[in-house]
Amino acid sequence: MRKAFSLVEIIVSVVLLGLIVVFVSSTLIQTKNSTKIFENIVKKNNKIEKISTLLYKDIFQASTIEVKSYKNYSILELKTKHSIYNIQEPYVVWLVLKENNTLARYESAKKIELPIKEENKKALFVDIVSKECDSFSLNLSNNKQSVLIYIEIKNRIPVVFEVERL
Repeated sequence: MRKAFSLVEIIVSVVLLGLIVVFVSSTLIQTKNSTKIFENIVKKNNKIEKISTLLYKDIFQASTIEVKSYKNYSILELKTKHSIYNIQEPYVVWLVLKENNTLARYESAKKIELPIKEENKKALFVDIVSKECDSFSLNLSNNKQSVLIYIEIKNRIPVVFEVERL
């Protein structure tokens, strides 16, 4: 009768256990890396979705709308019922600032005149929507009832959508 394992059996067991640990740890590392990549993609998509939703609500509920188009960028000026600062029928301006091609949203109870004067900055809410905006283009239909929007942010898939106004 045997009461113990031989040295060869123990070495074989340790080597097999080591191989299993190597395969399991490499699988866990790959899963962790894949999860990080997926999380980054989801964050980018959520940011674009938030921008699109905010812009959609502003345009959809707008009573007046004006678009000034330039080469890669447009300026959107509107009066809307949608406010993120609880202003009743605020004036909203969407534009791309020169610094870092920053897409910004201005909201105010008073009509926003560009360029913004120092005394008017106190009554103005400014939101930095996104940096590195390569293109922000809007096309207003002839009857001003729909707006076609194209947004391209660096290293992200461009977004194109249309908004029909009330």
